[in-house]
Amino acid sequence: MNVGGPVTAARTVRGATARRGESGFRRTPVPDPGGDFILHAVSEPFAVGATSGGPLVLAWNGTTWAPEALPERDPALHGAVLTAVRGDVAVGGAFDRLRLAEIPLLLRRSALSEIPVAPRDASVVAWHDDGAPELGFPYVLTGVSGPWAVGHGFPGSVVLRHDGAVWKPVPVPGRPVRPRAVAATSGGLLVAGAHDKEGVILHLDGSAWRQWRTRTGPVTSLALWRGGAWAASGDELLHWNGRRWAHRAAPLRINALSVGHAGLQCAGAGRVAVFDGRRWTVRDLPGTWLGADTDWFVGTA
Repeated sequence: MNVGGPVTAARTVRGATARRGESGFRRTPVPDPGGDFILHAVSEPFAVGATSGGPLVLAWNGTTWAPEALPERDPALHGAVLTAVRGDVAVGGAFDRLRLAEIPLLLRRSALSEIPVAPRDASVVAWHDDGAPELGFPYVLTGVSGPWAVGHGFPGSVVLRHDGAVWKPVPVPGRPVRPRAVAATSGGLLVAGAHDKEGVILHLDGSAWRQWRTRTGPVTSLALWRGGAWAASGDELLHWNGRRWAHRAAPLRINALSVGHAGLQCAGAGRVAVFDGRRWTVRDLPGTWLGADTDWFVGTA
């Protein structure tokens, strides 16, 4: 029975990828994992996101993308999604309907030499739970870089560091922040996010934290380029000039930052741009682009 007027079919959501070529970025085919799906982040050879049934990892073999087998999903989890990947580690979160709380997802991929079955067998589960620590409060993870992972929960920020054996929490003083992005630097760590709706960037120099309020909305992306740090908040870019975070107008509303062969890259809805140090080159690229690395953009179509 229809009591609300005409029924409009739900929009189909399909993950999308685009690869850098000689003439710019071009869309590449993506396998259909069944039903709607989204891709949030990429770090070649892996792209991560979610389907309606749970987390999703695609692997690039040099020619095509293919889904990878993941550990069996707990049926109590709802809305499980992977939102970041770097190297062989992917992070995200889910809602546990039995505990009525958010929980982190922290997966690591075993080296192919450690897998006893031929890696061409798609049923081989190369990814395993990497042991997100209990912190005494619910949390999810949103970013990963090197041995670092970040996220948020209540009552505070979450920063984890892998010591070569296990993940351990790193205390973050000051007001709580909801981290959205992380970048490991030669001298420490950059973490970007928000306090309430105000953008915040944190820096750990190895022993002490420093915090900047950016006077923007939430800071969602970080990139390290030409010895400097860049951050994005919607249609604003921030560049560390050695003394402060300088504001610059962005060429588009940015969802993702990365460093490519031609310069600093950014991606958003329907457009991507590259900054060579002097000027921006903006191109149309159908899709909504949510994640980026050197050679790839990922998102939805």
